[in-house]
Parts: sequence; C-alpha cells; structure tokens
Amino acid sequence: MARSLRNRTNWVVVCVALAFATSCGSDDAPAVQTQDTSVRVEPTRPDMSTPCTGCLGDEGACLPGDESTACGAGGAACVTCNAAEMCQEDGTCSTTPITEPCGPDNCDGCCDSEGTCAAGSTAAACGAAGDACTTCGDGMSCAAGVCGDDRPPACGPANCNGCCDGTGACIAGTADSACGLGGGACANCSATAATCDAGACTAAPACADTCQGCCAGQTCVTAPTAAQCGAAGAMCMACGADETCTNGACAPNVVTPSGLWNITLVSASIPSTKLNGSSWDPGGGLPDPFLEIATVDSVAQLGWYNFSSVYTNTLNPVWNEEVLGDVTSQAIIEGVEFWFQDDEAFTDDICHEILAGDPALYSGRDLVQVCADDPDMTYTWRIDPAP
Repeated sequence: MARSLRNRTNWVVVCVALAFATSCGSDDAPAVQTQDTSVRVEPTRPDMSTPCTGCLGDEGACLPGDESTACGAGGAACVTCNAAEMCQEDGTCSTTPITEPCGPDNCDGCCDSEGTCAAGSTAAACGAAGDACTTCGDGMSCAAGVCGDDRPPACGPANCNGCCDGTGACIAGTADSACGLGGGACANCSATAATCDAGACTAAPACADTCQGCCAGQTCVTAPTAAQCGAAGAMCMACGADETCTNGACAPNVVTPSGLWNITLVSASIPSTKLNGSSWDPGGGLPDPFLEIATVDSVAQLGWYNFSSVYTNTLNPVWNEEVLGDVTSQAIIEGVEFWFQDDEAFTDDICHEILAGDPALYSGRDLVQVCADDPDMTYTWRIDPAP
C-alpha cells in the first residue's frame, strides 16, 4: 500500500513539471486541455450582514417598518395596521393620536373632530381616506365609509302583491277587514257589510234576492217561526198570540176536525165572452151569474149544499153573501165544490172546480182564486170561524 502511494506521488510531480515545461517551451509543444472555469450564479439574497432595524417584508427584505401597511422593528415580520391605527416610531400599531394633523396621508378611515383617525365604519363617524367623519342621519347606516338609507323601501306597487296596511306593512289583502291587491291601501269591507273577493270589496246580495224564508234585516231566516214569519224573501213579522207560522204565513192555531166555519162568496170577475169566444146570451147580452156550492163529508156521508143569489147582466157581480154556514173543518179539508153558472133557459158553465185545504191556514182573509177552467175568470171568497 505504501509503495503504490509513493509511485502515484512521483507520477504527479512528473506530470506537473511536464506541464510547466510545455507552457514555457517551444510553440510546437502539444496543447494541454484546460479545466472549465464557468461560475454558477446563486440567487440574490438579502444582505444580512447588517442587522435589520425595521421589519422583514414578504420576500425577506428589510423595510423601514414605519408604514401602516408594513409596520415593525427589530427585524420582525412586517404587519398591516387596521384603519383606526397608525404605525408608531417603535414599529407598533396604535390608536394613539398622531402628532401630525389627521388626513389622507396618515388615516385610512376618517378624521373626527379631535383630529383622531377613526375607523369610519359607524353611523356616528362615517368616512374614508382621511376625510372628516360624517354623522349619518336617522334610518341610515355606514357602509364602506358612505352613509346610506338603512330603511326598507315604502310599501307600494313595486314591492307588494297584496295591500299596504296603516303601518306601511305589506299583507295578503284577502281579509274582509284588510282587502286589496297591487300594493294599494287596504280597504275595510266589513265597514259596508261587504266581503273581500279576489282583493276587492264585494257587496253581499240582498236578502230578498236569495232568501226562500223571510228576511230579518239582511239575514235570511230559513225556518220561519211565529216570532219571525214570512216567505219568499219578505220581511219577517211576528204572528199574533193565537196564531202559528205555517208555510211562511201567520194563521190561527190549527183547529180540530170538528171546528165549524162559514164560507162567504165576496165577488167575481167574468170574461166578456165564453171560453169558446161566443157571447153569453144569443142576442149578445151579458151573463146572469150565480154560484152553486157544495161540500162532502166522507164521515157523515152528508154534504153542505146551497145556491147564491143571481145577478143579472153583469160581468162583475158583488155578493158579500154567506153561502154556507157551520161547515166542519173535515168537510172543507176534503173539498168544496165551486160551480159558477149563467142563469138562462139552458144554463151555461162559467167556472167549475173543487178546492180543498185546512181552513185554519187561510181563515179571515179574502182569497182571490183564478179559475182552473178559464184563467180570465177570478172570484173572491172567505172562510171565517162560525160564532
């Protein structure tokens, strides 16, 4: 091992001497290949040979450290002060009033009345870029240093599909007490007895237009009583002490079948010709009317029967004559036959029909009857309780 090292050393000495001789010798000496002497350039690094008295920026550069956006000292990392702070001489951010007048050069917020830089973000002190602080008015707020209206827009067509109530709030507008659409003022339909229909006050139909019973004001009484009796939308009325309300009409209390009644023939109105168009008399005279009247009592198999007086040559006889007396309720309920005739040599029928009903339902009133045989023929009659 020692020998190899020595031989290697001798070889190196010879090579060095030969190289020196060649460089100093003749021009025709063989050229010697030289080593590459290019140098790699390292990235520039901050010179840290001198301690940094300010602060270190993002790339490690030493900055003075006296700016609000790069504040610091003693080689610490720079910080950014907030809008209400300033970078002090010791490299710290502080709200301590600056010795210079507050203004755009040293305040990112606004300058208050004492010369202090405020944040500029409140309604009491609003502003930016070192301008004087502004106090925002009622209902306003400060945003980005500018005063703006903080209240919602007033209720109206632009922002309300319903209606606007007395407080300015937008509501649905479908209630009877607050009705409307399209952002208009709400209407109170109830004040006029109307209802809210699709945002509009609609008057309710009159009771008389739709009521099958009787009307108490605008209220339909569908089941009339003795206290409120009527029909077909008529105004309700109170029946008498001895009356009941039957089919919407006041009538004496229902009587027993043994009750007795009198039937009175009042008058008649007879057409000028017979139903076939011919005259009542062959010579063209007027009729001589009278009434044949009868009842049938199926229990006693006995009927009440009578004739009225005869009136001559008249179309409008007025009898006011009691034609039947002491007739039972049962007989009237089963039927009363009315047979009006023209008293001639050969009698002619004027009207013939049978009427039936409970006399208690229509007693004491004149009843106008249209003849079923001839609608132009009418007569008036009445049922009264027998004394």
